[in-house]
Amino acid sequence: MNNIIKRFFYKENKKMSMRSSGRNIEISENHTQKTFTINGTIQSLVMKNSDYTMEYWDMFPPLAYVFENPRVLMIGLGGGTIAHQISANFGSRVQLEIFEVDANIADMSKRFFGLNPATKIVIGDGAVLLSKKRAAYDIIILDAYDVDTIPAQFLTAQFVRNASNALKGAGILAINYISTMRHGGMLENYVNILSEHFSVYLINARGITSNSIIICSKSLKKEEIVDKIRSSIGAGSYKSMIVSNYENMERGATEKHWDSR
Repeated sequence: MNNIIKRFFYKENKKMSMRSSGRNIEISENHTQKTFTINGTIQSLVMKNSDYTMEYWDMFPPLAYVFENPRVLMIGLGGGTIAHQISANFGSRVQLEIFEVDANIADMSKRFFGLNPATKIVIGDGAVLLSKKRAAYDIIILDAYDVDTIPAQFLTAQFVRNASNALKGAGILAINYISTMRHGGMLENYVNILSEHFSVYLINARGITSNSIIICSKSLKKEEIVDKIRSSIGAGSYKSMIVSNYENMERGATEKHWDSR
């Protein structure tokens, strides 16, 4: 694909724009942050003076505290906010792999958002790639979006089954569920599908994001997840807010979808 790249320089703001797969992609940078947008919607944010963004991305990296030397899969890269945070906080202790459908996005993330060169990126449909994995990961993070909608293939019973198969016995599937997709019972239906294979918890991260963070655990209880994060994340008011949101996560399905977990 031929991409037209334009660079603009302002007094305190630098921009780069391109088209890829019919979408308008823009990276903006000023003295405090870099942002990555697709068709005007922010997909990634990296702060220059902190690993935290004060947004939903911050809720995912602490899950790595739950496991010793975890193997983590991300489906959907964007500008690589979560990947940057994991690398910055855990380094080589986490083995990170990423499935990204758009090769141009992967290239831009490497060039402009400081993605660790050692990070393995596989280009392709994450749902298809995941279907070939068995007991490969401790954590799967789903943050794949077509602008402001989760692509349909990630909302199916088949994807959920494949995610369960791709996780190890104590594995966790964590999903960013955007607030605009809550209408018409969509979230409830999705949670019920997830509950066929996982214990499902919803985090409404007050003070951080309006999105729902869905935590799906194969075998770990809520208390086990929370205790590991609380004991490892360290001190600080914002870190305490993250822990508090994990402490307050609620079951995401009716009782008929639950076993003794």
